[in-house]
Amino acid sequence: MRASANLTMALFLTLVFVSHPLAGDGSAGGDVAGGRSADSGTFVGPGDSAASGKPGMTGGVSEPGVFPVEHLGSIPCKDPITGFDFSPLGVSFGLLDELFVADSDNSQIFILPRSLDRLEVFSECPGEIANCRFIDLEVGDSGDLFVSEQSRGAVLTLDRWGEVASYSVIGEWVAGIGSGPAGKLYAALGFAGIVRIADLNTQAESIDCLLSEDGENSYPVDCLVTAGDRVLVTDASMKKVLVLSPVGDLLGRLHGFKFESPFGLAASENHILVSDMGLGLIAVFTTDGKFAGAFGEDLLEAPAFMDMRTDGTVCVADAERMTIEVFKLGR
Repeated sequence: MRASANLTMALFLTLVFVSHPLAGDGSAGGDVAGGRSADSGTFVGPGDSAASGKPGMTGGVSEPGVFPVEHLGSIPCKDPITGFDFSPLGVSFGLLDELFVADSDNSQIFILPRSLDRLEVFSECPGEIANCRFIDLEVGDSGDLFVSEQSRGAVLTLDRWGEVASYSVIGEWVAGIGSGPAGKLYAALGFAGIVRIADLNTQAESIDCLLSEDGENSYPVDCLVTAGDRVLVTDASMKKVLVLSPVGDLLGRLHGFKFESPFGLAASENHILVSDMGLGLIAVFTTDGKFAGAFGEDLLEAPAFMDMRTDGTVCVADAERMTIEVFKLGR
């Protein structure tokens, strides 16, 4: 491992997502400690209280948590050209089940085929944009790859060849992004404590959604648009996962689990997954918000963004281990 890569990631995770003045200490909310709570485990309104290894991987079948899951292995994040390890952050499956991975250290995006057995360079920082810092990735319905670029607060749209098709300034310190129907893009702006809804097709004026409940400090990290057009947002300061309408109205939050540092989101027809970087695990909920269990506690150190295929394969970027951890949901 490179010391510079570890230092960069440690500073990024600690100073930006946790220790920034807007992040607060999390004491204002009800979810302040790791583990499961006695809450009802359903969506709650704002005011309510209520396996065998594959080529390129190491590892095998295990039982990492209370949720039935198979650990298929670990993919080392190593630049195939330089041989250096890198810290992955954003990951996203493409339309052909290929996996895109953001290297936040070196301004590169890598791609793995559906078999997840080799890592290749897909795109690099464009020549006209110096010192890129790629954070999150999201493949849209058209197959275009959206990339949040933090140093300029922008989102790049890459075509199938990895070339920049468009460049949209979204806001300072843009982090996680999620794409919705009709060109809508949801971007977490941590410093501002808001989710910004942008229209990449029409370039209409953006909508800003304040997330704070009862004066709590807010630091959104990731956004995800579910099949039911709910927008999920992880908030590292409030230590909650909030549920918004497509236009940003606060509908409620996930209950039944006490988050420490909620970070990335993924979803399928049956499950919602939330990575908790502080606890080093993945919390699993049903699509109606009931806590269903957790996994990865003995295998993950700093789970960041993640994505899930329709067959239940889950890829989690572990920024500390410098690996992509691959799981298969049991049900």
